[in-house]
Amino acid sequence: MDDLNRDNDAQRTLEQKALHNVRGLVDKLEASDRAERKLQKQILVVFAVLLAVFASLWAAGIFPSKKSGETVEIVIAPKPQGK
Repeated sequence: MDDLNRDNDAQRTLEQKALHNVRGLVDKLEASDRAERKLQKQILVVFAVLLAVFASLWAAGIFPSKKSGETVEIVIAPKPQGK
């Protein structure tokens, strides 16, 4: 009977250790998933900001469309003389 109890105790100890190891692995996977989701969100935010910047520059006319065919001449005034 003592051998049976020792075997049961040893089996229970092994099971608890195995469950503890599995829990540690699950915790690592969850942390990795959280970090990956955070990185994906950051990339999405950067992409959205860049898209908004380029859209606003295009709307402001800094990137003229190729359809217009018009050229814009920029004239720089000469430096005033005297001072």
